[in-house]
Amino acid sequence: MSDWTRLVECPAREIFLPVLLRNAGARRSSVPTSPQDARQIQSRIPRRVPITPSFRHLHLLADSRAAATGHTVMLTILQFTGGFILLLFGAEYLVRGAVSLARRLNVSKMIIGMTIVAWGTTSPELVVSLQAAADNLPGISIGNVVGSNIANILLILGTSAVIFPIVIQPSALYRDAAMMLGSALLFTALALTGVIERWQAAAMVAGLVLFTAYAFHTERKKGRMDDPGDLAEELEEEFEEGPKSTWLAVLAVVGGVASVVIGAKLLVAAAVEAAQYFGVREEVIGLTIVAVGTSLPELATAVVAAMKRHSEVAVGNIM
Repeated sequence: MSDWTRLVECPAREIFLPVLLRNAGARRSSVPTSPQDARQIQSRIPRRVPITPSFRHLHLLADSRAAATGHTVMLTILQFTGGFILLLFGAEYLVRGAVSLARRLNVSKMIIGMTIVAWGTTSPELVVSLQAAADNLPGISIGNVVGSNIANILLILGTSAVIFPIVIQPSALYRDAAMMLGSALLFTALALTGVIERWQAAAMVAGLVLFTAYAFHTERKKGRMDDPGDLAEELEEEFEEGPKSTWLAVLAVVGGVASVVIGAKLLVAAAVEAAQYFGVREEVIGLTIVAVGTSLPELATAVVAAMKRHSEVAVGNIM
């Protein structure tokens, strides 16, 4: 069997044969699909051009491609790891710095818990989704949103309850649980249409602002601004150990924001590479690896609270 015949029958011919023919002066459209085609092309190429490929060179080319793939995999793993670390510590310092500044401005514990802490621990999901949307990667953005909500309920609540059982009054969940369920149903209805328009997205953001204002108003009306059993206040108390001075608090906020943004860029880039490497859609990577990574700040907060026997903080953290 000639080298041409063996090459045509080789599973990797689509990779190597066009290169060899181009080097030999043949056109790319003349790639042989059978031994007879290979002999016809061989007869048309001038004798002075070496056309017999060396399979030792093919192995070298295959080894070089494998080495390049290995480097890409290592780089993707480093991007994932760096992105996760930056998101975790960036969100932590962002929240602690913002809580410290709010306390210096005599802001109520409940307001801090319902706004700064609740939104700050969600900053990785927000920034990663915004970065993916800016890079025209809606699959990662949507997958991250859906996967993060799944991780919040199953992973974070489950881990906290395993460490220490969660005991909470059901009446404390009526309002927030209803809002969370309604938000999930609204997202499902919009997603099933195939497109979420800008005005619909703006309406969802406005709904969040209105709900936060309503929750603050109802809690204030009940006279629970300093109730130590309130979930928002207990969540705020988990971040008591913050920067001791104003300038350190500002530095923590700025550094936290920068870390979250850089971490989001690394995570999105790694997600794209992982999707291409595994041959899966970007939604799958966003739904799994990216979603778990962006949920790390909430998971860390819930685990620390559960170790202090404050497992109910996990409920306030995800709601």
